[in-house]
Amino acid sequence: MAESKCIVALSDHSDFDGLMEYVRLSRPKLVITDNFRAGYAEALAKEIRQCFNISALALPIR
Repeated sequence: MAESKCIVALSDHSDFDGLMEYVRLSRPKLVITDNFRAGYAEALAKEIRQCFNISALALPIR
């Protein structure tokens, strides 16, 4: 069976708890956070890795 992929863009209007709940419920294999603008993309990726043991990284790498 072919592996399926889904890309979901989330608005930056979501709060931290909402994003974490979305990740928890969707159970992805990989999360890529948007590090294009200055912000907390790396911190969010780190929390996802630590809280859910899910691969997560901030791109682009700075």
